[in-house]
Amino acid sequence: MVTTASAEQMGNLPAEVNSFVGRRREISEIKTTLSSARLVTLTGIGGVGKTRLALRVATQLRRRLPHGAWLVQLGTLKRHDLLAETVASTFGLVQASAAASASLIDELLGAAPGLRVLTTSRHALRIPAEHVVRVQPLPVPRSEGVVQRRSAAMQLFSERASAAEPGFQVTQDNWLVVADICRELDGIPLGIELATAWLRALSPEEILQRLDDRFRLLTHGSRVAPARYRTLRAMLDWSYDLCSDEEKSLWARLSVFADGFDLHAAEQVCGGVDLSHGVAALVDKSVLQRRGDDSSRYSMLETIRQYGQLKLGASGERPRLRMRHRDHFLALAQRCAAEWFGPDQSVWCARLRAGHANLRFALDYCATVRGEARTGLRMAAALWFYWSSCGAQPAEQRFWLDEFLALDTGPSRQRAEALQAASAVAAMRGDVPACHEHAVESLAVAAEVGAESLEANAIRVLGLATLMEGDHSRAADLLGEALRRFDGLGVVDTFATITRFELAAAHLFLGDPDRAARLCRETVRLCEARGERWVLSYVLNTLVLISFGRADLRAATRYARQCLEIKQSFRDVIGIRIIIELSAWIAGAENQAERAAELLGAGEMIRRTFGLAEHISGGYVAPHENCVANASRALGDPAFHEAFSRGDERTLDEAVSLALEGPESPTSRRRTAGTGGLTHREVQVAQLIALGLSNQEIAKRLVISRRTAEGHVGRIMGKLAFTSRSQIATWAVERRSSLDS
Repeated sequence: MVTTASAEQMGNLPAEVNSFVGRRREISEIKTTLSSARLVTLTGIGGVGKTRLALRVATQLRRRLPHGAWLVQLGTLKRHDLLAETVASTFGLVQASAAASASLIDELLGAAPGLRVLTTSRHALRIPAEHVVRVQPLPVPRSEGVVQRRSAAMQLFSERASAAEPGFQVTQDNWLVVADICRELDGIPLGIELATAWLRALSPEEILQRLDDRFRLLTHGSRVAPARYRTLRAMLDWSYDLCSDEEKSLWARLSVFADGFDLHAAEQVCGGVDLSHGVAALVDKSVLQRRGDDSSRYSMLETIRQYGQLKLGASGERPRLRMRHRDHFLALAQRCAAEWFGPDQSVWCARLRAGHANLRFALDYCATVRGEARTGLRMAAALWFYWSSCGAQPAEQRFWLDEFLALDTGPSRQRAEALQAASAVAAMRGDVPACHEHAVESLAVAAEVGAESLEANAIRVLGLATLMEGDHSRAADLLGEALRRFDGLGVVDTFATITRFELAAAHLFLGDPDRAARLCRETVRLCEARGERWVLSYVLNTLVLISFGRADLRAATRYARQCLEIKQSFRDVIGIRIIIELSAWIAGAENQAERAAELLGAGEMIRRTFGLAEHISGGYVAPHENCVANASRALGDPAFHEAFSRGDERTLDEAVSLALEGPESPTSRRRTAGTGGLTHREVQVAQLIALGLSNQEIAKRLVISRRTAEGHVGRIMGKLAFTSRSQIATWAVERRSSLDS
């Protein structure tokens, strides 16, 4: 090759015509990689900003390069046999042979030892010298909590919007809408830039409303940009056209998944054959993304998925794919229900959590397609185990059950199952009349369709409703009858086992703790024999009640910790709420009024956040009221409310951590007698301050919120009469040996 370009020339990079936003981390990573690698490929979906990022890096590096930085544009090149000629003409080279991109770059790297290549592509070139950097969309504001008004996506919107419509500003009045637009567009720079162009004609609110049909709205772009960049639709058309026929079909079919999938689900829904190569190809082309560190799950950005939905609709395959999707997730829910009473409960929780959006999508199919309501009843009832134990919102469960019960009113086994699930959900939410009404109807339907096991469970659910109403004697009769029926049928499953501990609770509230304890021991043996843990956690909950009633606080504490550890592993918010309430009672009985008040506040936060019943049954009312009265009397109303508020401000994880700390033993209290009245957690915070940690770092180390950490620091200063963190640090260092002992 012979160059005709001057060695003094610094390249042909175009000047930037507008501001460059964000990407500091990516720029640093690419520069670092280029310092040792000769070929770096930026991959990512079309419109994500690969070319702009590459140009920014090249511009910053060009003065370090002996012959500058050169841009070779291949986006409009249709013929592979013109590739080498195009590259050669850019550099002023002659006598270059033809080759495809990867082969040409490989040859160039071999021929020019000083050459560095920074290229952009939808997928890796797969050359031995290649280092790949994946370019992700811009960070978008979170959908919950405090919105980051300075996120890169928001900054890009603000700058492009002011250019499109002079005078436009992101203000206190519109920034939440702008944040929603950025999230809807997945942080894709091209989408955000196209959206801001519409500010000449539409308000941000109107743009947001129209983004449901984003491919119709975003049809205007720069007249001087390449054709594929002029619209979001054109950008995706370009990417789609570069796929093989098999990849195009798979892209469309995979769009049937609402939010991610694993390879098994893809094969079951989309083909029934090995799709690993097709999925890998779409990952390589940035159509699919691997889910974080989980290499077994894949997802599409919503913009890409909606494009796939358009193609799926045009293919005529949508009805068949939606039905197959429904069938797959119905089978998943039913397998969970069938296998729940066993050792794999945590596995099932993880699988169903990962598939939550798809489960919801399948339920929506059943609710909107004629003739599918009964299937929806079956699916909603099967998901009772997931919704009740794995941290899902009871409100959503109730929504779907009410929906299908209204759509399919005829007597059927599916209706009986759904009514029982609806009764249990009403119990969780404290709606005793609905709990009772659903239980009564379920019993009638089960009897009509001749399902004996369902009759037994309907009687159990009616017993639970009666227990919540406070009629403990009637509840014991009903639960006892249900248990006799289960035993007579030889049924040993989740519902039969639940019946035992609910019957134990009824006898406990009737004043017979010995009989309650015997039933609990029987249930523990059944659970341990099957490796079952979720029902076991509720048995442990009942054992806490029994031990607390006997004033055996040591046993109550042990059972409470065991129970909470299991419930935390499931993220069973209903059970966590109950056991934190019982932990408050224990703290109050241990004369730890401040801890009791904080636990009561944490329990109230969970109840309010998840819409749970104030009390699971009437037997909880008196101990709760006694705990509140005793703690308030011991602390005084102001201090009680302060401690209660601290608990109420905790997150779910922080509430669990508080309860798991456990009441301080007499030995522990003696050990910390020289700590100035600091609690164990406050001592930990003081020690971390002595190590130089900030409040944010302390929060991260102790898995608490920054606000909670700040509260601990404030209370330490108050108790020790200090005015600075340096005083706390000195105090902790001077007492390090006694604090660590």
